[in-house]
Amino acid sequence: MAPVRRLAVEVRDPDDQPVRGGLVRFVAGDNVEVGRAETNGNGIALLRVRGAGRAVVTRVQPYYPARSDPIRPESERVVVRLVRGELAVAGRVVDFDGTELAGAMVAAKLVDTEGWIGDWRWVGRSVSAPQNRFRIEGLRPGRYELIVRAGQSTSARGLPPREPVIAQAGDRDVEIRLRKIAWVTFHWLDAVTNAPIETHRNVRWREDGLDRHARASGPHNEASTSRSWMGYDPVSLTATADGYRPQKMDVHLRDDDLNRTITFRLAPDPDSLVRVELVVRDSRADPVQKITIMRVKEDGSGIGTTHASEDGRVFLELPAGPNRLRFGPLICTYNWRNRPWVVRFLELKVERGSRPVVSVEIQRGGWLRRPQWEGKLVHTAKIRGTKEEFVFYGRGDHRACLAPGRYTVEAELADGRELTGEVEITADQTSHVTLELKND
Repeated sequence: MAPVRRLAVEVRDPDDQPVRGGLVRFVAGDNVEVGRAETNGNGIALLRVRGAGRAVVTRVQPYYPARSDPIRPESERVVVRLVRGELAVAGRVVDFDGTELAGAMVAAKLVDTEGWIGDWRWVGRSVSAPQNRFRIEGLRPGRYELIVRAGQSTSARGLPPREPVIAQAGDRDVEIRLRKIAWVTFHWLDAVTNAPIETHRNVRWREDGLDRHARASGPHNEASTSRSWMGYDPVSLTATADGYRPQKMDVHLRDDDLNRTITFRLAPDPDSLVRVELVVRDSRADPVQKITIMRVKEDGSGIGTTHASEDGRVFLELPAGPNRLRFGPLICTYNWRNRPWVVRFLELKVERGSRPVVSVEIQRGGWLRRPQWEGKLVHTAKIRGTKEEFVFYGRGDHRACLAPGRYTVEAELADGRELTGEVEITADQTSHVTLELKND
């Protein structure tokens, strides 16, 4: 295998001036990218590569993207000279009613050729943009496919065209018309009780050759999505929910059907999972919010994650038999706004056909900042006194969440000397510890 080497790719314009901000990709074999970098102020991109290949330079409008001659495995420097593309494609993006849109992102792709041509261009990127028109420069003669991605301000106005938009380099008045969309809302109901289903729910369909889905969970019974189904063949939907049998439905939206509510009535599946309601409270009987709940398998790995709702009620679908649940945040969390809950495990036996309601009490813990020694953070430290030994790793002022009590913190310096210290953890408080050399 060829050794890794440092390759400098120098990008120059037709006047032999360095080009800054260009994207340089090193490709080998069948156009497999193995490295990329941007050119600096001197027009040089530094890459770490291996073996032979080519340098492909893009994002250099108004110059045409370029490809270097084959680069030998021993080469350490190569110069790529750009050619100015004299042609451009310009036009506008409109919704299905013909209204011009601002904020849509358009890119051009050369037909029958791999790779993007030109950089992304925004419609109406600035207030002075005339008539919200887009313009992609630096093109050579040829046919280009224009691809549009609606921005946040236009996503509710339409979806990209189903058929590709083809333009010739030099066209100045290209119109890209978005497809009409409908806002579809899904509801899931129990076919027996007609009550809203609160377990994990999903609806799937296939559109434009891709698998799509919308999902919901918890007490919020609906899920919404914007779709372009009008005027086409019926779309086959498959609705599922934990503890229920799937339901299929064919839907055909009319051209004037811009808002549609679809309700699924699912039959309970007695052979499926058992629905369990958990009421999570702290030691003060207050509802617990923003806590993770996972089912722990025999090998210790977790399955699924959910969060307690505002009233502390959580609905889980568990298999019949013994289950082990893990409550609490990650032991080391980076969200300082979360209350420091102590991790708790719960053994729960579920019987088929039951609808158990289980109350769970979670203890409030305290924070321990990364320990210090002689005014500096200790990068690796162990905390003794917990059921699971916690270890500080890496760098940064991280914190550990621990149950109230007294702990011993140990660390080892690079020269082998050992450090130790003790700290008292109080609920809802942040504690500090300064380590000292351990006496033998």
